[in-house]
Amino acid sequence: MQWITLISTMVGAAIATGSAMLLDRQRWRRERLDRETQARRTLYGEYLDGTVPA
Repeated sequence: MQWITLISTMVGAAIATGSAMLLDRQRWRRERLDRETQARRTLYGEYLDGTVPA
């Protein structure tokens, strides 16, 4: 058995797993910021709606 092939496969798997984890974390962070921004917009809109004289 060639050790180079086995080691190369293991390193490739580690790189693929690490990059997938990094991309998922970035997507989670972006989606969290989008949710916070949407909630903030909703609250600001409700506030402005409440301050407008009827």
